[in-house]
Amino acid sequence: MKIAIFYFTGTGNTEFIAKELKRALGNENPTELFSIEFFVKGVSQSHLSQFDFLILGAPVYAFNAPRIFINFLKRLPKGDGKRVMLFLDAGGDALAGLAYPSRLLGNKGYNVTNQAVFFMPANLWLETVDKTNGIITANLFGWRYQQNVKEMLELSRVKIQATVNKILKGEPTSFPTSFFTQHISIGAWFIYAYLGCPTFKYFIRTNQACNLCGICISTCPTNNIRIEKSKVIFGSACTMCYRCINVCPKLAISFRSPFGFMDNKAQYLCSDWKVPIHENRI
Repeated sequence: MKIAIFYFTGTGNTEFIAKELKRALGNENPTELFSIEFFVKGVSQSHLSQFDFLILGAPVYAFNAPRIFINFLKRLPKGDGKRVMLFLDAGGDALAGLAYPSRLLGNKGYNVTNQAVFFMPANLWLETVDKTNGIITANLFGWRYQQNVKEMLELSRVKIQATVNKILKGEPTSFPTSFFTQHISIGAWFIYAYLGCPTFKYFIRTNQACNLCGICISTCPTNNIRIEKSKVIFGSACTMCYRCINVCPKLAISFRSPFGFMDNKAQYLCSDWKVPIHENRI
């Protein structure tokens, strides 16, 4: 069985899962990895026809898949019954909705036989990130919680292997979603995608620590950042992935009031993840 994994990753978590899926599938199931941010015009029918099975994955934003991933699904050619696994990775939160992206794929003729949600470390509201012991401390409105990165990655590896075992046996997998979660996830996604993302530019800025190095520009997956008159400008194409915030060497990107609570005081990038550079966007 020849497999393609298409994924979007903000700060490396989803790419970690994609690589672990490829490892678990083994050499007898040749698998290719594709980051969707390099498919600006979508994927062609001839490209997809090379594969027997597709795996599509993204992180959880607003209880659902990010806007960049949903737009990618909308641009896919007709599925003609091709089997698909759909997965999301959540920052330790079980409130994840797969219904909307599954429905989009079903409407295009894809057969979503497998669903999964993997729990990965958070990359926002970060207070501290201890790289020695792998402990992340997040702070939301004074509510502090900790995550052990090493333990979470190992638990994900175990679940990934179990999921792959079922796929190879032809067994379906699903992620149980309550009626409440299913509907709140779709509602929250539309607020996030059509209100949050386009207006995000009004609430994000660079502070005095910014030295105009351009790293945020060259790594932005939606080509949303530019420099004008020695000032960093954020556009309306943001997908709110937090990548620019987590790669900035000066921690110079912050939020205007009343969204200061969204600031990171520390940065998280998944272990050994290499940030993609879009040289043509610098």
